[in-house]
Amino acid sequence: MDEAHIGNDASEANRASNDADAAWWRLQTTLRSSFIFAFTGTIARWMQPVIERGGLLVRHTYGDQFRDRKAAKLVVSTLCTSGLVLDGRTIGEEPLTDRDRFLLHTDERPLRETAKVFLLSLLGQRQQTGMMLLGMVFANMNVSGATPIEALWRLVCRVAVRLPACPVSGRRLRIAFVYTAVSSAADAEPFRDSDAVLSRFTNLDYDVLIVAQKGKLGYNNPLVKLILNLHCHSRTLESRNAQMQGVMRAIRRLRLEDSGLEAVARRYGFWEAVVAYLERNEHQAATLIELDAHYETNQANIRQWLAEQGASEALQTQSLSLLELLRAAPQEESEHSEGTEEGEGADSASGESDSIEEGGEEEG
Repeated sequence: MDEAHIGNDASEANRASNDADAAWWRLQTTLRSSFIFAFTGTIARWMQPVIERGGLLVRHTYGDQFRDRKAAKLVVSTLCTSGLVLDGRTIGEEPLTDRDRFLLHTDERPLRETAKVFLLSLLGQRQQTGMMLLGMVFANMNVSGATPIEALWRLVCRVAVRLPACPVSGRRLRIAFVYTAVSSAADAEPFRDSDAVLSRFTNLDYDVLIVAQKGKLGYNNPLVKLILNLHCHSRTLESRNAQMQGVMRAIRRLRLEDSGLEAVARRYGFWEAVVAYLERNEHQAATLIELDAHYETNQANIRQWLAEQGASEALQTQSLSLLELLRAAPQEESEHSEGTEEGEGADSASGESDSIEEGGEEEG
């Protein structure tokens, strides 16, 4: 059974979501005298007493994979907003307040500038490696007033269209999103079929994918090597598991024997770059960009998970100044006036308005 950390809480509060015939706890009860092989990258609550009683016979952790050169190391870059002026107050002069964190989630300026740093980082990765590496953005869905995912997509599109073209593909970065409650807006039409969007992302029709839940679990693409996490997690086991399942989208290794990777790399003309990269990099690296507003919870979750996985040596951390990165960034170009392909930039979005009404909570 894969993803065995899901659906294991049989408490009354979670009974409705666990009542499906295939819920893990139901299978474990029905097959209680059978050998069950469960696969997961995170520890569920039901596993803890099993481990304590010595009932878990085999664990192959991220630490094991890292030492076997089967998983990438994790580079966590914290974007520091010191010096940014929000609501008449300079960030960094005093410890972050709840109001500061709220503005960092909801004000367009820090979101726009964070998106610019993220996209330039992706272009930099491609310039350095010669490969069409991919990026993912985890939208913040648990803060009241946070930018809805479709509005976030339009904002990132407006940033992307003003940046230089990709040095590998020769085109500007194309942005997509996956969400199960897409609005009726005309510009969101290409994204109504989430599975089709994921397939197009895998085929490199898109360069960046913005997700809420779907896409953070079970989506495997070794070209994803850069993640921007806008989601503020809590210190609960369930929230930590959700956070780390997302992070694991980026730690898959590029492998020469991966026929799918070879096919798409040959199609876009960078297979030789893949071969050269693997020859000179014993340890591949995945970069996770976190916000300083989430430092206390998200960073603590990462360190705890790595310790549980026996993989503390796989972590590299660094702090980056958002304002210094922006000062060093190339000058933005003016937005195109000619038409672009769907999802490529702001021209494909519905004007400058971010007031599109979205559906309810995402289902998956």
